[in-house]
Amino acid sequence: MPANSESCRLRPMHQRHSNQLREPPSGLLPFHAWTGTGDHKDDHLVIRPGPGPDTYEVGGVDFADAFSFDGTGGGVTIPSGNVLAATPEYRDPKVISDTIARIAALPDERIRALVAELPEGLLTAVDKARITQGLIARKARIERVFRDAGWLPNDGG
Repeated sequence: MPANSESCRLRPMHQRHSNQLREPPSGLLPFHAWTGTGDHKDDHLVIRPGPGPDTYEVGGVDFADAFSFDGTGGGVTIPSGNVLAATPEYRDPKVISDTIARIAALPDERIRALVAELPEGLLTAVDKARITQGLIARKARIERVFRDAGWLPNDGG
């Protein structure tokens, strides 16, 4: 979501337009699990009108505590807290599953390239290597965590 885009917070938007918010922001949940973001609250979600009528785009902000894992990726956990996206009525197993599949399909080289693009003043070479290794290791663990929590259908996966 571009920084200059007009947006508003998710919960007030949902309260005003609950009948129009048909697509739950569930796709953020696997992304938070993958990046190791632990600071979950509705204030970190923004929503804006989407490209079509009655569509919305949901984005996350405040990833200050992300990527605190080591090079092995550490443990992957499901996002918790009082977040609209994590409440049962807004968890869409298909959106979660599709997002997990997209993360899992990311080629390791693409992850390396994305992390390498981060400015030198932001992360040291050691931190970039740790984050890259951790993200590559974590992407294969996300599905099992969501499936074990019952947030995905148990279809033999």
